Amino acid sequence: MQVERGEQARHHLRAALGALEEIGAWSDVTQLRWAMVLANLQLGDVDEAEQWLALTEQNRADDTVAELVPDLAGRAEISLARGDVDAGLRLWRRAADRLRTAESQVFRDDPRGLRPWTVETRAVAVIAHAQHGRLDLVADIAGELPRTLTAMLAEPLARTSPHLEDFPICGTLLLALAWVDVTGDARAAEYGARLIALAERFRFLRDYQPTMSPAGVRRAIELAGEPAYAEAVSAYAGLSRDDLRAAALAALRARDQLSATG
Repeated sequence: MQVERGEQARHHLRAALGALEEIGAWSDVTQLRWAMVLANLQLGDVDEAEQWLALTEQNRADDTVAELVPDLAGRAEISLARGDVDAGLRLWRRAADRLRTAESQVFRDDPRGLRPWTVETRAVAVIAHAQHGRLDLVADIAGELPRTLTAMLAEPLARTSPHLEDFPICGTLLLALAWVDVTGDARAAEYGARLIALAERFRFLRDYQPTMSPAGVRRAIELAGEPAYAEAVSAYAGLSRDDLRAAALAALRARDQLSATG
């Protein structure tokens, strides 16, 4: 799914589900049913995505599985896919708010003092609102993202969970900040072009569609300006992971300076 091969993903998920249901591995079954929600949204099969979302409520092994099945976010994307923007954005805000104080039963404490299991939801909530001209409704969330991203870039974890790999989470944060910039003035849009190019190199997460679809990224590029984006792509091509982190931190510092000068 992360490389936009939704049909192949759906095929393999169905095969795996059959095997897991047969042995009664219900925790894994619930997570794969959730993956089927995302695969069907990527393919534009909204009704089937909704049916799979309902199935995630069945046979849950324990409450901890709910952390890995963010149902509000799924319902938000289903609403957006159907054109109900107000409902979709409202659900995204609810999904983000629910994570503000919730403690994790699944993920270990982060030594950096962050809660990375909440980051994708907050970042995609910002992107969804930016795409529909409603950033004012999530200004508080958007304002928190630069600090979170800076901390994750500056202090990468030596070991990460399979569910929480820092690099693509950083990419998702970069894309969220890019959307904030490209919906601003012309100077900010140039910085947005850099952040889009970096987000792609960081392999931003593509789980939630239509918000994180290629069409959404293409629209951000158009707002940033094709020349500025092409220049950024060239500048970041071939950089190692360490060099990409350094480049992203430099871009964030430049962005902060722009904000400080108005």
